[in-house]
Amino acid sequence: MEQYTFEAYGVIFEDEFGTMSRAMQTANKTLLHHNPAAKQGAWFQVGTTNEWKWKEGNYFD
Repeated sequence: MEQYTFEAYGVIFEDEFGTMSRAMQTANKTLLHHNPAAKQGAWFQVGTTNEWKWKEGNYFD
């Protein structure tokens, strides 16, 4: 298990997960799905760490 840290809209979510994809799924539910202020964006990794920050924007069109 590895420690992962996610930050979005000033809230930090940290926990241990077996895979990065499971960590990101949980972070999405915790930090974005129930936040009415959440806007379209993407997670960006900070360097080579297990730290990710949410950046608003349209990155998929």
